[in-house]
Amino acid sequence: MNTLRAAAATAGLTFSSLCAAQAHSGDILLTLSDNKIVTGIFDSTGSPLPGERVFLARFGFVAPNFTPDPGFDCLPGTFPVGTRNGFRLLKALRVWNGSDFSQVAQPRIEVAFATLSALTPEIDSPVDGFLLNVGSNGQWHRHYDYTLLDPAGDGVYLLEMSIFSNAPSIQESDPFWIVFNQNAPNETVGLAAQWVRDNLIAGEPCVADFNQDGGVDGADVEAFFLSWEAGDTPADVNQDGGVDGADVEYFFVQWEAGGC
Repeated sequence: MNTLRAAAATAGLTFSSLCAAQAHSGDILLTLSDNKIVTGIFDSTGSPLPGERVFLARFGFVAPNFTPDPGFDCLPGTFPVGTRNGFRLLKALRVWNGSDFSQVAQPRIEVAFATLSALTPEIDSPVDGFLLNVGSNGQWHRHYDYTLLDPAGDGVYLLEMSIFSNAPSIQESDPFWIVFNQNAPNETVGLAAQWVRDNLIAGEPCVADFNQDGGVDGADVEAFFLSWEAGDTPADVNQDGGVDGADVEYFFVQWEAGGC
């Protein structure tokens, strides 16, 4: 626990709970479209703009290697009262190498809220985070504490996540990405974020619809395992350069979420 979080805990609060009191334009917007969670942004006036999947954050404004942003927020009535939302850390943390995010970072990120926490995986195997309650007005406004753990070096880091609800009728969000800046030039951060948009979103295949027939069903499971057993490149669904058990886990997380 870093100095900031320790001090907040002593006062009976976490930094997350302090930030959760008000929304601002830097929060990740959550909306529902056809009962599926969709990420977006709030513009400078606070108006919702759905559809964004790449978000920027900076370590070190409050304490070294730490940030409580971006938060998550939505309009009142978005989620069913009495439900909870959680997150998944879908891949290992990446670091920008000057041209792409193919390199797995040596440090990991801790995502925390009060006494709850989850660590980014060391390999591309999804990690389920914790769930937090939706408010009594159907709003979900939360700020996690993000801490870059030792050996925390300067650079641009990429975290891939998704948000899900425990309401059976609500589908998990598509993957989204947070680009964390640790003392890197703004120009470098901009290039890294654009690479994500150009390479991870544009023309993105639907992992769950493995046979690309427009539906997500048992035929996709059969097609995936045929490809996986043969060691074919398309079965490397987590795009880590190998076909192994981590791809099976990643495929089923996407398939069980119901599609793209």
